[in-house]
Amino acid sequence: MPARHREDQVLIRALVKAHRWRMELESGNAPTVEAVAKSEGVTERHVRQMLPLGFLAPDLSLAIVEGRQPPALTLAGLLSAQVPIGWREQRGAGSLRGGDSIQIV
Repeated sequence: MPARHREDQVLIRALVKAHRWRMELESGNAPTVEAVAKSEGVTERHVRQMLPLGFLAPDLSLAIVEGRQPPALTLAGLLSAQVPIGWREQRGAGSLRGGDSIQIV
């Protein structure tokens, strides 16, 4: 029986937003986090909280967009976790998934 996919639209929207904000900052279109926050009508704290999603490993980002992320991988979980910077460490980060390494289906 094929694996069932569960697209988490809240997580997908947050991921897209974080990538867009990261690109705005990297390109200089938005010179600061404050500028991003102002243009989006949100707080700087919100932008800073969401930005790490823009640095997730590509395969983890793709799994989220395709709905193949583990059920325990949620927006709330990602925002409350200390997401490692390194992609290898992200894949093995038990804190992202309640103690287990991330297994993409």
